[in-house]
Amino acid sequence: MSYFQDRKEKLMEEVRRHFGYTVDPKDERFQEMLEKKEKEQRKAMKEARKLDKQRKVLEKLAKESEKQKSPKVANSSPTSTSPGDSEEK
Repeated sequence: MSYFQDRKEKLMEEVRRHFGYTVDPKDERFQEMLEKKEKEQRKAMKEARKLDKQRKVLEKLAKESEKQKSPKVANSSPTSTSPGDSEEK
């Protein structure tokens, strides 16, 4: 069974449980309830995607913030000499 067929079967089973008895899938009440369940499922999936997107944006901002807060390590090599550091005395 494909993913979509399996999902449709689960929704149909939920609608049957809602009514408490086996209902003809062609029945108008069954169709209305099935549409309602599908709409609720789409809304839940959309909300989950939205929350996931927000989480990713916050993670990205946190990483950028950490990069800016971390001290930059200067490239100090032991062979570099400053004007005041002469070895001649």
